[in-house]
Amino acid sequence: MATHPVLIGGQWRPSRGGDDGFSAVNPATGETLPERYPISPAEELEECLKQAASAAQAVRCWPGERFAEFLDCFAEKIEGRAADLIAMAHQETGLPITPRLKDAELPRTINQLRQAAAAARDGSWANPTIDIDLEDRESPAIGAAIAAGDADIGIGSQAASVPGLESHPFRIDRLVLAVPTGHQLAGKRQTGFADLLDLDFVGLPRGTALDEHLAMQAARL
Repeated sequence: MATHPVLIGGQWRPSRGGDDGFSAVNPATGETLPERYPISPAEELEECLKQAASAAQAVRCWPGERFAEFLDCFAEKIEGRAADLIAMAHQETGLPITPRLKDAELPRTINQLRQAAAAARDGSWANPTIDIDLEDRESPAIGAAIAAGDADIGIGSQAASVPGLESHPFRIDRLVLAVPTGHQLAGKRQTGFADLLDLDFVGLPRGTALDEHLAMQAARL
């Protein structure tokens, strides 16, 4: 039987390898199969690479729908020749037609093509994936981490800003003191931190940035 041609640049043509080729062997029977395939020489492989690079540039701006249509068409053509493909694969590999080739390999291949078509239409795979590692730190530690390159962005007090870092107003965050009705501080609109040192605080978990901030301010008084 004549050696199969090669497809390069959208054209079928005889390989430059001439009569140099190979045939598959049925591993179950040891029979050499009649189909003969070429062994392309180095210059033919180089041409394939150049054609592939050119094609890659040409399709870079194609919409996802165009790729999806190709993949769906590919799946349909495989389905249309399922019997031939299964018979050929059985001869070349010796694997059982059922349940391996007919019930597993062929459906898996078709399903993967259709999943790829659905992904091409959806396009979400092209969106960036951003993983956020969020830590609660006191404002000076936030600025220091950004300056050292250990963090990308942070939210902290303007009073603890680090020179050389770009900053933008985010919001006004006021510390609020909650006291019971009738407390000596209940009627005040604002109070100093020094007036609170003898009071018992409830509601600030140990280790939080705000707890550390208050402890640091208390130590300064």
